[in-house]
Amino acid sequence: MAKAKDSAPVLFVVMLFGALIGSVLGEILGLLAPGGLMEKVFTRCISFGLYPPGTLDLKVLSFTLGFSFKMNLLSLLGIFLAAFVYKRI
Repeated sequence: MAKAKDSAPVLFVVMLFGALIGSVLGEILGLLAPGGLMEKVFTRCISFGLYPPGTLDLKVLSFTLGFSFKMNLLSLLGIFLAAFVYKRI
């Protein structure tokens, strides 16, 4: 029987948590070094997603679906570190 920690949803949550921590750390490091090379490296991000969001209007009910991701260097590092820790534990 597979352990509960070997499931895909748990891995997704762990990697999402790593990305969030990495993003916060990247923003903090960018604020600590304003105008320098560190700010450019840690706060530059790649954004991708669905823009503008798609809308389905049924006159009585309206649905809007959209998403976007903003990845910086430390959020990417956080994802890899979280996956590494997940596999080790």
